[in-house]
Amino acid sequence: MNAQIYTNYRLQLPTEEVLGTLVVESGRITDIQPGVVATGQDGQGEYLLPGLIELHTDNLERCLSPRPGVRWPIDAAATHHDRDLAAAGITTVCDAIAIGDVTPSSLRMTEFHAMIEAIEARQASGKFSVDHRLHLRCELAFEQVADRVGKYADHPLLSLISLMDHTPGQRQFTKMDKFREYYMGKHGVTEAQIDDFIRDRLEAQKAYAETSRKSLVDLAEAHNLAMASHDDATVEHVQQAIDEGVTIS
Repeated sequence: MNAQIYTNYRLQLPTEEVLGTLVVESGRITDIQPGVVATGQDGQGEYLLPGLIELHTDNLERCLSPRPGVRWPIDAAATHHDRDLAAAGITTVCDAIAIGDVTPSSLRMTEFHAMIEAIEARQASGKFSVDHRLHLRCELAFEQVADRVGKYADHPLLSLISLMDHTPGQRQFTKMDKFREYYMGKHGVTEAQIDDFIRDRLEAQKAYAETSRKSLVDLAEAHNLAMASHDDATVEHVQQAIDEGVTIS
């Protein structure tokens, strides 16, 4: 059995940091000792860390649409996304795929299925460097969110769903002027459109958010899915999430 020896590395242990040596056999750490040995890969005093786990990243969206109006081929975007993660020391990722958006023309309304298919295909083929899983971000004010998420409830890569509500006036956008600034600046909503845009978002939230939330909580319980809440801003938000079985804020 060939052992891999990493020596002269700064190792982060549960209670201390040591400059030492780490031994790996058959993909498992079998020994950690303080001090430097004469054989093995010399880390020259650099850190040696476990691979990181990324639970929530929109990086695939950014690779697919690096600027407004630009769309990269999905396979190329997925490859670039995977390499970004590996370069950052991430070895497991829950790719955050949004289901629904407050902006009707958003790629979150049209590209989510293609992104999920691309992740599934490349993971199955071994073309990724990183272990990819799915995190479905559920926009509660989107009328069809529970139905669409339900279609992926038994997907083999689905590890997490999160409950999010980007309605103006709450959570991320408690200040209405910040909501206006963000959507006019980033999403191209004009001065003439913004009041109607806000009104439509408020009406959608009132019509669908509560029902969507209950359906998604029931879905997560039925399929044993981990749940996260998004942009909790008050004690009441956190308490509601806890009552619903959410474990990540």
